[in-house]
Amino acid sequence: MSILVRIAAMCVRIFGAIALVLGIIFFFVSSLADNNTVLLIHEFSGVMIVLAVIILGSVQAMRGGSSGLAAGAIVLGIAAYFFGRYQANILPQNGHWIIEILHLGIGIALIALGEISGAKYKKLQAKSA
Repeated sequence: MSILVRIAAMCVRIFGAIALVLGIIFFFVSSLADNNTVLLIHEFSGVMIVLAVIILGSVQAMRGGSSGLAAGAIVLGIAAYFFGRYQANILPQNGHWIIEILHLGIGIALIALGEISGAKYKKLQAKSA
């Protein structure tokens, strides 16, 4: 497995865990969401996941994998970035918990897509060896 794919796969796992844990903490302890440092760590983790998933999706497609998987990684990555970036402005009152749940779902889907792309790359490498 190439070093780029290994690094991207590890980024998805490490930053995915960080983002999920911080996001769940934000959901239950809303006062912590006012802490800019913790929020920046969560946002940075999300950006790293998006970049890693786009890399994984693209690399597996360049190795003869699924172009649909690559397109899905790019589209979901961009959607996740913008949804996360602007989620505070969507239903800011009583219905905001719905947006938070959708944000969690998109994040989990993005992590899953990264894992699927990494597995597809690994399968393609084994097939060509």
